[in-house]
Amino acid sequence: MLPAIAILVAVAVTSTTHLLTAKFTSRWIHVLPVIVFAAACVFTIYRNADYYFKLTPVQACRFSYDLNPFSEAATIAEYLRQHTAPSDTIMVFGSEPEIYFYAHRHSASGYIYMYSLTEDQAYWSTMQKQMMQEVEANRPAYVVFVNSSASWLSRHGSPQVVAFRAWMDQYIAANLEEVGAVELADPESQYFWGDEVSGHHRPGRELIIYTRKG
Repeated sequence: MLPAIAILVAVAVTSTTHLLTAKFTSRWIHVLPVIVFAAACVFTIYRNADYYFKLTPVQACRFSYDLNPFSEAATIAEYLRQHTAPSDTIMVFGSEPEIYFYAHRHSASGYIYMYSLTEDQAYWSTMQKQMMQEVEANRPAYVVFVNSSASWLSRHGSPQVVAFRAWMDQYIAANLEEVGAVELADPESQYFWGDEVSGHHRPGRELIIYTRKG
C-alpha cells in the first residue's frame, strides 16, 4: 500500500497548495502544506530514530517481522548456493521463496508457496498431487522444511495438512538426510550444521535443511 499512499500524500500536498494559492496572496500560506508535510516527516523519523539509525538490519527485521525467518533465509540460501551446482534444483517446504532468489537456484516445483496447498479450497488435493509429482520427478538436491506457522497459515490437523505431512515425512525419510537446522529465536537464531544437528538442536520453531542420501 505504501506506493499508493505516497502518491496520495503528494496529491494532497500539491492540491492544498493550489487551493491556498487561489484564495490567499501570502507566500507563507502557500508553503504551509509543505511545512506541515516536512514536520510530519521529521516527527516520524524522530519517533523511530532507534529503528532507522541504531538497530542492525537483522535487529530491524526481527522488530518488524518477529520470528519470521527472513534474515535466516539469506544464510541458508548462501549455504545452498555453495553446496549445489547452478543446474541443481532445490525445494522449500514452506512459503519462503526468497531462498530460491538468494541461492540463485530454481525450485523443483512450480509451487513456491504452500498456502494454497493446505487451505480449505476446492483444488487443494489436485495441487498437492501436482507438486508431489514435480518434486519426485525433479529430485531436488536440497530440501528446506520451514517449521513455522506463518509459513503455512493452515489449521493444525486439517485434512490438507495431514495429507501433505504424510507425504512429506515419507519423502524425506526415503530420500533425504538432515545436514542443517536453524532454531528461530530472539534476539538471534541458532545455526547447526553437519554433525552438530542431531546433538544440539531441539525440535520446535525451526528450519531444517536436507540433502539427498548417498
